Amino acid sequence: MRLFSRLFVVSLFVFNASSAFAQLCPGVADPCVISTSQTIASGTLLDIGTRDLVVASGVTLTVNGLGTLTIAADDVTFADNAKILADGMEGFGGDILIDATGAVTMNPGSRIDVQAAFGGSISITAESVQMNGQLK
Repeated sequence: MRLFSRLFVVSLFVFNASSAFAQLCPGVADPCVISTSQTIASGTLLDIGTRDLVVASGVTLTVNGLGTLTIAADDVTFADNAKILADGMEGFGGDILIDATGAVTMNPGSRIDVQAAFGGSISITAESVQMNGQLK
């Protein structure tokens, strides 16, 4: 029974990832620009390979549920006032993981927010990071 449960979770994760990918980064444009605010399922993996990702000015990505979002790209740029909000559930903040083979740039007013009563975590792995935004 335990094996079945684990397989189900993995299948659900893959479904959410491909669904979110198709919605947020259609086609093969480089950079992939997310230009509208979206609600994203917890557990989503946005893996755009060697393409750059830009979260456009004023766009908010809200992560549902437990609030886990993983982004994998070359360069990741948060334009002015772009946000990722992952306040989790039941007082536990979300987890945001960004894995960039190039740079991560957070412009003024941009924010990654995992605040909750018990907080969450933000992990950024990149060749370089330019931080003019906020991590909360």
